[in-house]
Amino acid sequence: PPRRSQISMTDSSPELERLLARGDFASAQRLARSAWETSTSVEQRAQSVCDLLTVLIRTGRYRDAEGPAAEAQAIEQQLLATDFTLALRLLLSRAELHYNLSNHPQCSSLLDTFDALMLRRAEPSPGLRAKACHLRGCLAIGAGQLDRAVSAFEEAIALREALFGKDHVDVA
Repeated sequence: PPRRSQISMTDSSPELERLLARGDFASAQRLARSAWETSTSVEQRAQSVCDLLTVLIRTGRYRDAEGPAAEAQAIEQQLLATDFTLALRLLLSRAELHYNLSNHPQCSSLLDTFDALMLRRAEPSPGLRAKACHLRGCLAIGAGQLDRAVSAFEEAIALREALFGKDHVDVA
């Protein structure tokens, strides 16, 4: 079976990134959960849900992520008109969770929704597109479609390389 998806948190708070880089997952989870529980605006709530989902996914606590994922789904629609990028981050976080829960049809459906939404955007986000390509590659490996997987992974790497440079940890 394919490896669990471990996608970088490049859009998360710097403090959360530092904790994860140090491997301090317990502190990262406490920080993300605290931000989630105390956020007030829709945008703050959405950002904190993204952070919490990412921490829970990276630490393999997939079942703990189901509550935040349900909230992410509810917030996405509100954000499409006001913060399109954040809405897409929520959607991809849910797709990644479903992939890691081995719910590949739901992950694929969310990626199709992502693709449809990206068509509406004049300037697509390369970081989000890279994350979606990575997930598509993971799904293709699981389905035994190695050519599609290689193509998706190559596209993800090219997007990350253009965004971060060849020596960045998300590329090397």
